Amino acid sequence: MNPATQSCELARLRDRVEELEALLGTRTVCPRPWRLTGREAQVFGLLVRHSVCPRERIFAAIWGYDSEVDGKIVDVTVCHLRRKLRPLGLEIRTEYGVGYFLTPDGRRRARAMIAECEQERPDLGGERPG
Repeated sequence: MNPATQSCELARLRDRVEELEALLGTRTVCPRPWRLTGREAQVFGLLVRHSVCPRERIFAAIWGYDSEVDGKIVDVTVCHLRRKLRPLGLEIRTEYGVGYFLTPDGRRRARAMIAECEQERPDLGGERPG
C-alpha cells in the first residue's frame, strides 16, 4: 500500500472510530462554559474514564503513534487543561513514572458536573472531543 493510500485509509478508520465512540457513549462531552479545545476535551475524557493515564497512552489515543507531533504535546495540553479545570475545583495530578490522573473524588465530581450541566442547560450541549 502506498503512503497516500495508507494515509487515506487511516483517516477513514479514525473517522469510523469516532462515530462508534459517539454511538457507544464512550466519548466525554464537556460543557461549553469550560471552554476546552477538542484535544483538551479528549485528554479530559481519558482522565475521567481511566484511573491513571500514562503519557504514552494519551499520546497514542489522541495523536497516534504515527504522528509527527512531539510527545511533549501531552504535557502542554495537560498544563492548559489544569489551568481551565482548577477554577472548577478539579485537579489533574501526576504520579511521576506512572501517569496523569484525577482523584476518585475528582472523577466523580467531574461526571456529576457534566451531567448537571447537560440536564440544566441542554442548549449548552458540549464540546465533542474531535
